[in-house]
Amino acid sequence: MACLLTQSLGADCEFVVGGLSRLLLINKADITSASYSAITLTTTAKTAYEVTFAPGTGGFTNELTVSNGQKYVTQGIVFNVNSKSQEVLDEASNLALGKFAALCQDRAGDWYLLGRVGYGLQASVVALNSGVAAGDIGGLQVNMSNECTEYAVLYTGSLPSIAA
Repeated sequence: MACLLTQSLGADCEFVVGGLSRLLLINKADITSASYSAITLTTTAKTAYEVTFAPGTGGFTNELTVSNGQKYVTQGIVFNVNSKSQEVLDEASNLALGKFAALCQDRAGDWYLLGRVGYGLQASVVALNSGVAAGDIGGLQVNMSNECTEYAVLYTGSLPSIAA
């Protein structure tokens, strides 16, 4: 297959603010199918989990990775939860060991789906920090990544039910 451009690329004439406004994590094992316009979950799950992250700490990336002549996309999400509550501590191991898909809403209001293909987003960092200086992270810091064959897709479907 030839990889040829099919249209010109240009920037939108508008202001852009980086970062996320919302983040939903879905257990990868609970997904029966996921497309640009729909996510179907198992009959027992039917739930996404919202992450209330500290302002200015949530984001996602999609980067081309080239290794040994192979090309693939490394998807990543980062966020900090400014809490050291027992509930957060109880979920830290699940975040560290689980595999996830993520629905990320950017600050322009668009939703992107990551972890749809591949093994799913997996943690490379789950750290509980007290911080040293007043402005340091005082809670949970999470970095996740997924190596796969696509960039995040613009998601246009309905959001799954969100756990309370």
